[in-house]
Amino acid sequence: MKYIRTPLLLLMMVILVSCSKNNDNENPIPDLDFFVKATVNGTSFIDDNDNNTFVVTTNDADESFAAFTSQLSDSDNLAASIYGFHELGTYDITDIDGSFLSYIFTDGGTIQEIWLANSESGSGTITITQYGNGTVRGTFSFTGYNEVDQTNKKITNGEFYLTLVEIN
Repeated sequence: MKYIRTPLLLLMMVILVSCSKNNDNENPIPDLDFFVKATVNGTSFIDDNDNNTFVVTTNDADESFAAFTSQLSDSDNLAASIYGFHELGTYDITDIDGSFLSYIFTDGGTIQEIWLANSESGSGTITITQYGNGTVRGTFSFTGYNEVDQTNKKITNGEFYLTLVEIN
């Protein structure tokens, strides 16, 4: 399973970093159609890109995987995955092998640092409160761990409302 997770994590990060965001409005209005928002070490961010999606895929063995990414600012990014996603509820990322929450700091599109919560480090949860009819809504919070400089980063007040894409 570990050989699948590592390439998948890297693929999600490449997709996240390669996406560009037109951020004409530095202070967006909170009443948005689709969004991802979070507070990172006390600084609040909101990504109001309507192109963000929550993707759920199921394989032949009826194993499901859900993921989303978000570019909160030019250098602040989030990526999340839930391995074994199947219904509304709270998913403790540290209890689910193959799942993660991450905060990624970039500079000029290049990944500089990653703070990760998964089954091996950090802590965090994703709660799905609405799922179906083309949308998904939920909350998240986590403390990510950076293995390089051995620091923690606290992400709180995480919330999302995204277009749902299901792939079978």
